[in-house]
Amino acid sequence: MKVSVIVPCYKFVEYIEECILSILSQKTNFEFEILIRDDFSNDGSEDIIQKYSDSFSNIRHFKSIENLGFNKNINFLLSQSTAEYIAYIDGDDYWTDNNKLQTQIDFLDSNLEYSMCFCGYYRQQNNDKSTTNLDYWFGPNCGNIDIFTPDFFLTGNPVNSLTRVFRNVPGLFKEYFFDCHINDIPLNYEISKIGKIKYLNFPAGVYRINKKNMSNYYEDNYTNEEVLTLLNKTRQLMLNSE
Repeated sequence: MKVSVIVPCYKFVEYIEECILSILSQKTNFEFEILIRDDFSNDGSEDIIQKYSDSFSNIRHFKSIENLGFNKNINFLLSQSTAEYIAYIDGDDYWTDNNKLQTQIDFLDSNLEYSMCFCGYYRQQNNDKSTTNLDYWFGPNCGNIDIFTPDFFLTGNPVNSLTRVFRNVPGLFKEYFFDCHINDIPLNYEISKIGKIKYLNFPAGVYRINKKNMSNYYEDNYTNEEVLTLLNKTRQLMLNSE
C-alpha cells in the first residue's frame, strides 16, 4: 500500500461524511487506504463510518469499545498502517483539492531528503460554508520560508495538521507524546529529525473552527507553551544521554 490516510474521529457526526467523501474523491495513480476510528463518541459517527466502509473496500473501520483519548487514538491508527506514507486529517476537516495526495506523493517520491510536506488551507466556522473565503487561505506564518528543520518546532508549529503527508517511519510516536495535551508539535518535530519538511504553496483543505474540534478545545484550555516546554526538556534529556 502506498498511502494510509489516518482519520481520528470524536463527536463529529455532523462532519465525518464530508471528510470521508473528500478523501475518496482523491485522484491518484496509486492505491490508498483510509484508516478511521471514532473514539467511542456514541453520537452516530460509527453508523456513518460503517455505511462507507461497507461500500468501499479501501476503508478500514476500527470499531471502538472504549474511549482511548486523543493521543492514544492517533497512536493506534498509526500502528495499523504498513503503507509507505501517512496522510493525516481530523474527522471534522475536509480536503478541497482532488489532486492533493498525488501532488504530495510525487514530491516526496522525487525528493528523498524530505520526510514530510504540507499545503495551505481555508478556515470555516462550524458547518457554515458561507464563512469559507476561497479568495483567502493560510500557510505557515513564517514569511517566505518553505523548508523546515527541527529548530522551528522548538519555538512553534508552522505545519497545519490537515494537509500533512509524511514517510511512515516506525517509532515516530514517542512515549513523551502522552504527556502532551496535543501531539501536533512533537510529532512534527520527530518527523523533521529524519528529513526536511517542505511547504507546497497551494490550498488543499478546510479547517473547521468549532467547539467540538479537539485543537480548538485545547487552544482554549491549554497553551502551546506547555508543549514547547516539555519538548525542549525532552530534547535536552536526550542530548544529555547521548
